[in-house]
Amino acid sequence: MKDLIFSFANWWNWLLTFTSGFANIGCLFLFSHSATHHTGNISRIAIALEKGNWTELGVLFFIVLCFFAGSVLCGLLFHSQTMTPKKRYGILLIFLGILLLAVYYLQPGNMVLYAIAFLSGAQNAMFIYIKSFLARSTHLTGYLTDSGFALGRILAGYMEDLPKLFFNLSQIVFFLLGGLAASAFGRHFPAGLVPLIAGLYILGGLIYFIARRGHLFGVK
Repeated sequence: MKDLIFSFANWWNWLLTFTSGFANIGCLFLFSHSATHHTGNISRIAIALEKGNWTELGVLFFIVLCFFAGSVLCGLLFHSQTMTPKKRYGILLIFLGILLLAVYYLQPGNMVLYAIAFLSGAQNAMFIYIKSFLARSTHLTGYLTDSGFALGRILAGYMEDLPKLFFNLSQIVFFLLGGLAASAFGRHFPAGLVPLIAGLYILGGLIYFIARRGHLFGVK
């Protein structure tokens, strides 16, 4: 447990999870759509198809498509799928933040929503391992399932699953904290939500560069 709490890599991962929670509430606040996870969006596609709501269908389709495209980009960049942090993670996060700022100032509107979906897809596909746990930082369904399963094993006497339970629950908590921050910020400064999301991505990239140079991720 202490290895997780005092792991710099895990705090960086929590920053990414916080950013996802912030971005998702930002999208709900500004566009009434989710951009970081898509079970609900695909269900809404089915409803839009049945009702013949082609405008809503188009928006939902492009959200899902952009998330998928972000994952494809990560597959191209990080195709080796090794368990060590990649040198280009920092570059990718900074690029994504700058891309979002450019879209926000040059092409506001739904293009911003699609850009955040693209960012989220790329972020979620990054191969981030924290003490052997694979971190998927933009959605929570898997963490809820894994938390319940781990708790069941703990109740059955398998106390070695405590770190796994802690990790999964911590991901949920930091996503929630990001959402709370976005909700509070958006009520007073809605125009600043998107630039702040971009800033969080850039910050995550800069921290990664500094931490990797100092070997805080355990790799050179």
